[in-house]
Amino acid sequence: MTDGASIIPLHAVTTYEYDALQDCWSWSSPIPVLQYATDGSPLTTEQLLAFVHPDDREPTLRQFLGLLQDRTPYSCLYRLVDSAGVAHPVVNVGTPVVEGDEVTVLRGFVVDLTAPLGAHARSAVAAMLPVGAVVDQATGALMLAFGVDAEIAYRLLTGYATRAGVPVHGLAADIVDGLASVPVTGPEVAEALIDLLESSVARAPLAEDVTPA
Repeated sequence: MTDGASIIPLHAVTTYEYDALQDCWSWSSPIPVLQYATDGSPLTTEQLLAFVHPDDREPTLRQFLGLLQDRTPYSCLYRLVDSAGVAHPVVNVGTPVVEGDEVTVLRGFVVDLTAPLGAHARSAVAAMLPVGAVVDQATGALMLAFGVDAEIAYRLLTGYATRAGVPVHGLAADIVDGLASVPVTGPEVAEALIDLLESSVARAPLAEDVTPA
């Protein structure tokens, strides 16, 4: 059996959507941490919580229920346990979709934090970027929209660049350009960022997915 440390590739990131009316979680690609435990089919909240570390289940559920009452972008940190029993810290960032007075959908990303992104890795990537400022702008937009720190925002950016098979600075430039006509505050920014990142993958159908074979 593959050991837990090698199950998750660096910068693993997956887009998800939660249908609150049907209590159904679905993903653009299987969550790597759950790949060896499920077939990638949609899960109910109860089924998904079964993969959350026992110590994290109650606070995660409490926070999740709060999201359904809120109307602002969010970030949640918890641990998912793979089939080998190894706990993987992940961050869930997203934004609610409100219809009338009700949150009907949650849209966002799950970012794996298992492998630390050291300073040497950031420096190596930065050395290859001809336009560092635009990467900082895109990272800053992700931090502001979802309330995450620079490390998580950078993982999200590089994870999607890997999935799309494009340079990090190219994806960052698309994000900055795409946000030019979006209000600088509010859920519109988070919603626009999700659409921009997903469209980067849709434009590159032959790009290798981050999910391991």
